[in-house]
Amino acid sequence: MKKIIVLIIVIMLSSVLIGCQESNDAVEENIEIEKSEEEQENEQIEVEKSEGTKSDEQNNPVYNPDIRNIKWGMSIEEVKKHEEAELGLEEENFLGYQNLEVAGFESFLYYNFNIDNQLFEAYYILIHDHTNETEYISDYEKIKELITEKYGEPTSDDIIWKDDLYKDDPSDWGMAIITGDLVYNTTWETDDLNILTWLEGDNFEQNFGVIYECKNISNEVPEKDDGL
Repeated sequence: MKKIIVLIIVIMLSSVLIGCQESNDAVEENIEIEKSEEEQENEQIEVEKSEGTKSDEQNNPVYNPDIRNIKWGMSIEEVKKHEEAELGLEEENFLGYQNLEVAGFESFLYYNFNIDNQLFEAYYILIHDHTNETEYISDYEKIKELITEKYGEPTSDDIIWKDDLYKDDPSDWGMAIITGDLVYNTTWETDDLNILTWLEGDNFEQNFGVIYECKNISNEVPEKDDGL
C-alpha cells in the first residue's frame, strides 16, 4: 500500500515538473518573439531615421539665402543639392535649370561659378511670346518695377536706339526691339550686388533677362580650351 502511495506521489510530482517546464518553455518562446518584434521595430525606426536624414539633406532650407534657396559662394555640388528646379545642363563652371516660372514667365536659370568653384552670378532668361511685339516692352517694365520695389531706384535706366527707323512711332517699338534697332537696359547697385535687366533682339527674336552678380566674390572663371 505504501509503495502505491509513493508511486502516485512520484507521478504527480513528475506531472507538475513537466507542466512547469512546458510553461517555462512557453514563456521563453514569448520572450524571444517579443525580442524579435522589438528588434524589427528598432530596425524600422533606424530605417525611418536614415530616410528622414536623406530627405532633410535634399529639402533643408538654407538660412538667409541670397537667391532662391541658394547663397553666394556655394560650390556646384552645394547648389545642386539645394536647387529644386530641373537641372538641364552642367558644365565645368556652369549649371543650367529649366521649366521654372518667374513673375509669371516661363524661365531658364543659369548659375556661374568662378575658378575656385564659388557661385558669383545667377541669371534668368525669361520666355514671352506675343503677336503684338509692343507687349515685350510691357513685360520688361513689369520686371523692372518688381526689382525696383525690392532694391530701390535703379542706378541707370537706358533706352538705346541703334537705328531710328521706328523711333517716331511708339507702336512700332516692339518691332524695333526684335530687329535689333532698340535696346532697353536698367541696372541697380547695392553694397553686395550688381543687377541688370535687359530687353533686346535680333533677326526677329527677342532676348529678355535679369542678371545678379555678387560683388564680394571673384568673377574670374576657368579658361576655356579652344581645342587647338
